[in-house]
Amino acid sequence: MLTIDELREEIKLIDAVIIEKLAARKDISIKIGELKLKEHRNIVDLSQEKVLTAFHEKTAEKLMLPENYVKKIFKIIIEYSRTVQAYL
Repeated sequence: MLTIDELREEIKLIDAVIIEKLAARKDISIKIGELKLKEHRNIVDLSQEKVLTAFHEKTAEKLMLPENYVKKIFKIIIEYSRTVQAYL
């Protein structure tokens, strides 16, 4: 059985991966923002956000995570994506 310190190290590794994925998501959001700008589209796309929300809910349920927990996390992530795209 692993010790608390070893388990905490595993959490740190997972956290690093999460942060790396957030950075990759930001880079993709920038590319999407550039295309929106070029195509004269709005930054906020509520229909796409509804699709994402449904995906997040379904994935959370499949992985037995509280839907509210996942919603809160992705609300912040989507707000950040909007902010990144607004400053292009």
